[in-house]
Amino acid sequence: DDPRYMTFGRRIARLFANLGCYNPSSKLERDEDQKDRAPSLDKGWEYFEHIILPRCLIPTDSKDSDSATSETKAGIFTRADIGEHEKDTMLYPLWGTPLRDMADFGVGVGLYFSTLNFLAIVSFLAGCLNIPIMLYFDSEEYNGEGVTTDMLRKLGLRGSAVCLNTMWELCPECTTDDWTAFPSTDDRLKYGEMNVNGVDVK
Repeated sequence: DDPRYMTFGRRIARLFANLGCYNPSSKLERDEDQKDRAPSLDKGWEYFEHIILPRCLIPTDSKDSDSATSETKAGIFTRADIGEHEKDTMLYPLWGTPLRDMADFGVGVGLYFSTLNFLAIVSFLAGCLNIPIMLYFDSEEYNGEGVTTDMLRKLGLRGSAVCLNTMWELCPECTTDDWTAFPSTDDRLKYGEMNVNGVDVK
């Protein structure tokens, strides 16, 4: 096989095939007859790539070849049969396989990548629409004069709708029992004592 059409795992395995730490059987001495019958990692990888993994016919630019159709030149790959050895085959390109060729792996696979492509475009457009809003949330007009960008940067909240321009308000008639019911909270409350009409209130 042409190394260009091999998986990265097989290329790495070929580099370490003669190392005893990776392939202990490489240190064994065998006769010529035994070498042909000995286990071979490269043959195992070859079986994995040609039988297990889906492959396609290698596109050709030859005008005389029957396989050089207009669709092939347009980037459409023809799926090869399992164990094809009469024609040159290769693995489907990781980044170069068109979306319309995903149907070779089943309708569900093609539908998944079509939906993923659509959602990526929608998410990009939604992000672009949110840029003006994020700029407004990051401005002094929204945050107020008391809030600096360093405070938001430390919290990782720049451009968000969080408001840190807050202040404490007194509630003389409130007690601690008013905040025990659901939803209970105490992280934004401060308790103290004060004198109301001559009566100490907590």
